[in-house]
Amino acid sequence: MQILTILGLAWSGAAFGAEPLFVPSFTPNTPDEAALARQLEQAVVAQLQKDGHIVIDAGVASTVVPPSAIDRCAVLPTCPSEVLPQLPARFSVVARIDRLSDGTILGHVEYYQTARKEAIRITDASVARDEGQPFAEEVARTTAEVIGETGPSTDAMRDAARKLIADAKTPAPAAPSPAPEAPSEAPPDLPTETPTPEPTEDPKTEETKPEMMAGPRGDGSEPHTLPIDELIAGTSVKRRYLIGAERHFKKSGLDPRDYMYVATPHAGRVTIEVRAGFGSGDINRQARLRAEVTDAEQTNAWYREGPAAGQSFRGELVVGYAPATFIDIGVLFGLQYGERIVTNGVYTTFAESDQVEQRSSRADETLSLNVYLQPRLRVFLVPFGPAKPFLVGGVEVRFFDGYPIAQPEEVTYLLPESGFVPGGVFGGGMMIDAGPIVGLFAEATYTRHFGLRSAPFEDTSVGPWDYTESPFNATDSATIAINGGVQFRL
Repeated sequence: MQILTILGLAWSGAAFGAEPLFVPSFTPNTPDEAALARQLEQAVVAQLQKDGHIVIDAGVASTVVPPSAIDRCAVLPTCPSEVLPQLPARFSVVARIDRLSDGTILGHVEYYQTARKEAIRITDASVARDEGQPFAEEVARTTAEVIGETGPSTDAMRDAARKLIADAKTPAPAAPSPAPEAPSEAPPDLPTETPTPEPTEDPKTEETKPEMMAGPRGDGSEPHTLPIDELIAGTSVKRRYLIGAERHFKKSGLDPRDYMYVATPHAGRVTIEVRAGFGSGDINRQARLRAEVTDAEQTNAWYREGPAAGQSFRGELVVGYAPATFIDIGVLFGLQYGERIVTNGVYTTFAESDQVEQRSSRADETLSLNVYLQPRLRVFLVPFGPAKPFLVGGVEVRFFDGYPIAQPEEVTYLLPESGFVPGGVFGGGMMIDAGPIVGLFAEATYTRHFGLRSAPFEDTSVGPWDYTESPFNATDSATIAINGGVQFRL
């Protein structure tokens, strides 16, 4: 964005000549905003003219189109799309001044180009009554960007715009007044009074109003010395966006809006991440179900249940907040499919012989959904600039459901219940910021699992199990994940 700004300023500057701009009267949302709308319009027109542009205002445009076609232009569906082709200008700046329910004054500005019915750029900025000049500078800056993206007008159009303005300001020749008729008789003498001169307004008053003045924003040539609140006044940059970045911002000497695009600090924003990745480790779960039947009656039941190694894709969503530019906190909600591997079997014995006569078993594999939550903290090792390496840590709670297995007719198995496995998470990654409010990232994490259900668990609640069962394959009691996604900062 900074590059576009520089190119726009250069494109529309002295090297390419002035740009004709149609700026209709600013539209107040209600009559209460009429005076402020007029004040802001004058400030914007003055700033655009100061930047070298040729401004065609409503008065000049009304010499070409009917006044009704441009009155309250911001709310007319035909303005300025049907007006621009009739004027020697390719761009139009249209503004509406609104008062929100909390009393905030909002300047809604739309930027149009010939042959484009819809606005090519829309901006909103809060405006205080004593901060008209910063608003005008913001509009002029965005105008330069818009012009820089499409290129300047021709010399012929600039000459036509100048001629239109000159003709509109040249008063029409007055019609000759008829000769007065001679009075039939001399009028009586009337007492003469010296007329009282009308008070005249100092033409410089509008230019020297305190609300139209603003201090320098900075171009990066030298560090800032003014307080931060004064530097960001009248801009869209909030004070909370610079928490943890105050010294870096003042040292940069940049306009706060340019600084947000150069340093891309994260502070003071709600964060939402949409993520996807791949996990490997204790993803699956397995269970071994056994029953004992003696003389045709079930006498015992037992199971062993625990984690099993696997791998699958995962999807995640994170909602958080960045209290300072070098950290953010959040809660991750994740989903990952895993397998359920179940084997069951029956031991059949007779009381007289006390020997096992029969043993049968079968295996079953199904899919199951794992849900996990991670409260987490991320620390940025390099908090400024487009590339930000980071470390991340937190805790995880992984939930899994029970085993929905149909019981056979001849026996009743004990079934493992649903549960959860806690764990600790740590890892690192890289965030690439495309701008102040969006970033792309890649991340790798290691989760160590703890707790009773993180290892094989046996249920002998019916009675001791006297038969020898082979152990489960060992796992690492951990999960390794690689994720990537996009972060939005609101």
